[in-house]
Amino acid sequence: MTGQKPTVVGTDTGEPHPARMYDWYLGGKDDHPDDEATGRRMPALGPGRR
Repeated sequence: MTGQKPTVVGTDTGEPHPARMYDWYLGGKDDHPDDEATGRRMPALGPGRR
């Protein structure tokens, strides 16, 4: 791979992500405001809803 520029992959923080929502549920620090907002709405969907 000599001579090729590495591909930069960014993190999309503009949309909730299940892993970051899980982090928020556990009281972690690696989540974003949109993850928390979606996490707070999840119980309103009711059990067993996807």
